[in-house]
Amino acid sequence: MAGRLLGELTVTVTLIAHTHAWSDWSAVTPSTCTVPGIRTRACVCGAEDTEALPLDADAHAWGEWYTVKEPTVNEEGEKRRVCANNPDHVQTQPIQKLDPPTEEGSSGGAWKSFLRFWQRLINWFRGLFRALVDWIRN
Repeated sequence: MAGRLLGELTVTVTLIAHTHAWSDWSAVTPSTCTVPGIRTRACVCGAEDTEALPLDADAHAWGEWYTVKEPTVNEEGEKRRVCANNPDHVQTQPIQKLDPPTEEGSSGGAWKSFLRFWQRLINWFRGLFRALVDWIRN
């Protein structure tokens, strides 16, 4: 019986066109001001689609503000902050001029606050110095 043909079998394969049913995009890595992001989406068939996102010029990682120039009575000061992603990305803002000193008895605003601050600081250092001298003597 070996080698004897028992019949024929015909197999027809029909390929069905598949239209992907993509999920919504999800950002895997968001864009920053220096690095493009990546987003992906998936189909129910298991296929995945990945796409690069453009740079986001507004996606900075700003540091804390610091004073570059203290204000005076005559000139504004300036404060600055730097992006952690790229130190060439810098923001600056003016600091308002100090109010000029006024005559005794009138409101001095920022100038009086400034003087009170320094007086308190001087008094604090005096107390610290006295405590240090007492500690050394004992």
